Amino acid sequence: MGESFDHGPPGWIRQSRKRCTQFIHNRMVVDYLSMSSGDFAIPWITRICFTIGSEHLGVMRLNYWFSLVLILVSIFFPTERAHAVEQIVQLTLQRAECLCGIVTYINGDTVPDALVEEFAEEWKGNPLRSAMTDSEGRFTLTPVKGRKIYYLQISLRRPGVNPLRVPVQINRIHGTKLLRLQLHLA
Repeated sequence: MGESFDHGPPGWIRQSRKRCTQFIHNRMVVDYLSMSSGDFAIPWITRICFTIGSEHLGVMRLNYWFSLVLILVSIFFPTERAHAVEQIVQLTLQRAECLCGIVTYINGDTVPDALVEEFAEEWKGNPLRSAMTDSEGRFTLTPVKGRKIYYLQISLRRPGVNPLRVPVQINRIHGTKLLRLQLHLA
């Protein structure tokens, strides 16, 4: 005989076939069988779960529960943890009276045990020297005679905090007494 057509709202045509109902509108075909499943956002799982043994309605219902369980397991027991992407934050030239300062988070909490490293010009190569912040987030490095700009990098040994790079020039007249450096979360 042919396929039966059932007209719904204006512009829509309901087309029935074996085990599948589709609505056609403006040349766009939407398969409501896969959209009604628990894994609408993951179409490849829908294809796997609904094509295996889809000859019988009972098997389709079983595959629906299988796909739902698969999604729940993947949500509650992820195999890989997502980590924030760390980016290096670089400040403009800072003027200070000494190579000393305090490291804080954005909210004002001090950062104990942060690694303060001095690098060669433009942060090239390995660190020249390093220091750790104390329990109050303070650090001090002694100035080197003849050096005009110090390239400092402040970082933590644990993930989730962006490293901070800051060039510092010692200026006893126009410099701040204490560098206040803020670390940003990734």
